[in-house]
Amino acid sequence: MEILSAMDSLQISLTPMGGDVNIDIDLSLFVQLGVFLVVFILLTRLVFRPFLASIDARDKKTVAARDEAHALDARASELEQRHREGISQARNEAAADRQVLRVEGLSAKEAEVREARTSAEAVVEAARTRAAAQYEAGRTQLLGEVDAISRMVVEKIIGRGV
Repeated sequence: MEILSAMDSLQISLTPMGGDVNIDIDLSLFVQLGVFLVVFILLTRLVFRPFLASIDARDKKTVAARDEAHALDARASELEQRHREGISQARNEAAADRQVLRVEGLSAKEAEVREARTSAEAVVEAARTRAAAQYEAGRTQLLGEVDAISRMVVEKIIGRGV
Protein backbone atom coordinates (compact mmCIF):
# COMPACT_ATOMS: atom_id res chain seq x y z
CA MET A 1 0.00 0.00 0.00
CA GLU A 2 2.91 2.23 0.38
CA ILE A 3 3.37 2.18 -3.34
CA LEU A 4 -0.18 3.29 -3.85
CA SER A 5 0.16 6.15 -1.41
CA ALA A 6 3.46 7.17 -3.04
CA MET A 7 1.84 7.03 -6.44
CA ASP A 8 -1.14 8.98 -5.29
CA SER A 9 1.15 11.72 -4.18
CA LEU A 10 2.81 11.87 -7.65
CA GLN A 11 0.76 13.87 -9.99
CA ILE A 12 2.08 15.40 -13.16
CA SER A 13 0.56 18.55 -14.32
CA LEU A 14 0.83 19.38 -18.01
CA THR A 15 -0.37 22.54 -19.53
CA PRO A 16 -0.72 22.16 -23.27
CA MET A 17 -2.04 25.26 -24.92
CA GLY A 18 -3.25 26.87 -21.86
CA GLY A 19 -5.31 23.91 -20.52
CA ASP A 20 -4.49 21.99 -17.36
CA VAL A 21 -4.14 18.20 -17.70
CA ASN A 22 -3.59 16.07 -14.66
CA ILE A 23 -1.93 12.67 -15.19
CA ASP A 24 -1.95 10.38 -12.21
CA ILE A 25 0.60 7.58 -11.99
CA ASP A 26 -1.21 4.67 -10.41
CA LEU A 27 -1.61 0.90 -10.81
CA SER A 28 -3.23 1.24 -14.26
CA LEU A 29 0.13 2.47 -15.62
CA PHE A 30 1.75 -0.84 -14.62
CA VAL A 31 -1.16 -2.82 -16.00
CA GLN A 32 -0.87 -0.93 -19.28
CA LEU A 33 2.89 -1.47 -19.26
CA GLY A 34 2.35 -5.19 -18.64
CA VAL A 35 -0.25 -5.42 -21.41
CA PHE A 36 2.11 -3.55 -23.71
CA LEU A 37 4.98 -5.95 -22.94
CA VAL A 38 2.77 -9.04 -23.41
CA VAL A 39 1.42 -7.69 -26.72
CA PHE A 40 4.91 -6.68 -27.79
CA ILE A 41 6.32 -10.15 -27.03
CA LEU A 42 3.37 -11.86 -28.74
CA LEU A 43 3.62 -9.63 -31.78
CA THR A 44 7.38 -10.11 -31.90
CA ARG A 45 7.05 -13.90 -31.90
CA LEU A 46 3.90 -14.22 -33.98
CA VAL A 47 4.21 -11.32 -36.44
CA PHE A 48 7.53 -9.52 -36.52
CA ARG A 49 9.89 -12.53 -36.57
CA PRO A 50 7.92 -14.40 -39.28
CA PHE A 51 7.61 -11.17 -41.26
CA LEU A 52 11.34 -10.47 -40.97
CA ALA A 53 12.09 -14.11 -41.80
CA SER A 54 9.94 -13.87 -44.94
CA ILE A 55 11.71 -10.64 -45.93
CA ASP A 56 15.10 -12.33 -45.36
CA ALA A 57 13.97 -15.33 -47.41
CA ARG A 58 12.75 -13.01 -50.16
CA ASP A 59 16.06 -11.12 -50.07
CA LYS A 60 17.97 -14.42 -50.32
CA LYS A 61 15.81 -15.46 -53.26
CA THR A 62 16.36 -12.09 -54.88
CA VAL A 63 20.11 -12.35 -54.41
CA ALA A 64 20.03 -15.91 -55.74
CA ALA A 65 17.94 -14.80 -58.72
CA ARG A 66 20.37 -11.93 -59.40
CA ASP A 67 23.33 -14.30 -59.19
CA GLU A 68 21.58 -16.71 -61.52
CA ALA A 69 20.75 -13.83 -63.88
CA HIS A 70 24.40 -12.75 -63.89
CA ALA A 71 25.49 -16.33 -64.54
CA LEU A 72 22.96 -16.66 -67.37
CA ASP A 73 24.06 -13.31 -68.76
CA ALA A 74 27.69 -14.44 -68.70
CA ARG A 75 26.69 -17.73 -70.36
CA ALA A 76 24.70 -15.84 -73.00
CA SER A 77 27.69 -13.57 -73.67
CA GLU A 78 29.92 -16.62 -73.98
CA LEU A 79 27.48 -18.30 -76.37
CA GLU A 80 27.14 -15.11 -78.38
CA GLN A 81 30.92 -14.85 -78.64
CA ARG A 82 31.16 -18.49 -79.75
CA HIS A 83 28.37 -17.86 -82.25
CA ARG A 84 30.22 -14.84 -83.67
CA GLU A 85 33.43 -16.85 -83.87
CA GLY A 86 31.57 -19.67 -85.63
CA ILE A 87 30.06 -17.25 -88.13
CA SER A 88 33.45 -15.67 -88.72
CA GLN A 89 35.04 -19.09 -89.19
CA ALA A 90 32.23 -20.15 -91.56
CA ARG A 91 32.70 -16.94 -93.58
CA ASN A 92 36.45 -17.56 -93.79
CA GLU A 93 35.87 -21.16 -94.87
CA ALA A 94 33.29 -20.02 -97.42
CA ALA A 95 35.75 -17.44 -98.80
CA ALA A 96 38.45 -20.12 -99.04
CA ASP A 97 36.03 -22.53 -100.74
CA ARG A 98 34.91 -19.74 -103.09
CA GLN A 99 38.55 -19.06 -103.95
CA VAL A 100 39.19 -22.76 -104.59
CA LEU A 101 36.10 -22.97 -106.80
CA ARG A 102 37.15 -19.80 -108.63
CA VAL A 103 40.60 -21.23 -109.30
CA GLU A 104 39.07 -24.54 -110.41
CA GLY A 105 36.62 -22.65 -112.64
CA LEU A 106 39.41 -20.61 -114.18
CA SER A 107 41.44 -23.79 -114.75
CA ALA A 108 38.44 -25.49 -116.34
CA LYS A 109 37.81 -22.39 -118.46
CA GLU A 110 41.44 -22.28 -119.58
CA ALA A 111 41.31 -26.01 -120.41
CA GLU A 112 38.14 -25.49 -122.46
CA VAL A 113 39.69 -22.47 -124.21
CA ARG A 114 42.83 -24.51 -124.98
CA GLU A 115 40.71 -27.37 -126.26
CA ALA A 116 38.63 -24.95 -128.36
CA ARG A 117 41.82 -23.33 -129.72
CA THR A 118 43.27 -26.73 -130.56
CA SER A 119 40.03 -27.70 -132.27
CA ALA A 120 39.86 -24.36 -134.09
CA GLU A 121 43.50 -24.64 -135.16
CA ALA A 122 42.79 -28.15 -136.45
CA VAL A 123 39.80 -26.84 -138.42
CA VAL A 124 41.86 -23.90 -139.75
CA GLU A 125 44.74 -26.21 -140.65
CA ALA A 126 42.33 -28.57 -142.41
CA ALA A 127 40.83 -25.60 -144.29
CA ARG A 128 44.35 -24.38 -145.21
CA THR A 129 45.27 -27.86 -146.40
CA ARG A 130 42.09 -28.06 -148.52
CA ALA A 131 42.67 -24.52 -149.82
CA ALA A 132 46.28 -25.38 -150.68
CA ALA A 133 45.14 -28.58 -152.38
CA GLN A 134 42.49 -26.69 -154.31
CA TYR A 135 45.04 -24.01 -155.17
CA GLU A 136 47.47 -26.61 -156.45
CA ALA A 137 44.70 -28.39 -158.36
CA GLY A 138 43.56 -25.13 -159.91
CA ARG A 139 47.13 -24.11 -160.69
CA THR A 140 47.88 -27.44 -162.31
CA GLN A 141 44.69 -27.21 -164.35
CA LEU A 142 45.43 -23.63 -165.36
CA LEU A 143 49.02 -24.50 -166.28
CA GLY A 144 47.63 -27.19 -168.58
CA GLU A 145 45.27 -24.74 -170.17
CA VAL A 146 47.75 -21.83 -170.45
CA ASP A 147 48.63 -22.65 -174.06
CA ALA A 148 44.99 -22.87 -175.09
CA ILE A 149 44.07 -19.67 -173.27
CA SER A 150 47.09 -17.83 -174.73
CA ARG A 151 46.06 -18.87 -178.21
CA MET A 152 42.55 -17.62 -177.60
CA VAL A 153 43.82 -14.31 -176.29
CA VAL A 154 46.17 -13.89 -179.26
CA GLU A 155 43.38 -14.80 -181.69
CA LYS A 156 41.08 -12.26 -180.13
CA ILE A 157 43.72 -9.57 -180.19
CA ILE A 158 44.93 -10.29 -183.70
CA GLY A 159 41.56 -11.18 -184.97
CA ARG A 160 42.67 -14.34 -186.74
CA GLY A 161 43.64 -17.89 -185.89
CA VAL A 162 47.19 -18.76 -184.99
